[in-house]
Amino acid sequence: THQAHGDMLRNAAERLDSVEAGQQDIAASVEASRQELDGLSQWRVQAAEQLGDHGGKLQSVQADLGDARRDVRGLAAALQAAQGDAGREHEALLKLGARVELCCKYFNGLGKGLQDTHRQIVGSEPGAGPG
Repeated sequence: THQAHGDMLRNAAERLDSVEAGQQDIAASVEASRQELDGLSQWRVQAAEQLGDHGGKLQSVQADLGDARRDVRGLAAALQAAQGDAGREHEALLKLGARVELCCKYFNGLGKGLQDTHRQIVGSEPGAGPG
């Protein structure tokens, strides 16, 4: 019985050693997990800061984009107005061109009439004036 108690004590001591070794492994694993969680917490804080920075920049870019859209709308309206003005100017130039052509015809006709009159005056007898 003494030997049985000795075997039991030895068996219990081995199991206790095994449990202590397991506990040390668990403690090491817990410590590694804690360190990893600390690293993840730091990363999370940095990521949150970066997201905040990016959010601010995104709002700034969206505001700039809104300004650019308003500018483009204004430029489009100005371009349409300029195109309308150009169309009206073109029509006015066409009318003026037609008038200039008519004036040229009148002056050509007047010139021919003056030449004819001059020829008649020069070709007539001296001393015989008109009328």
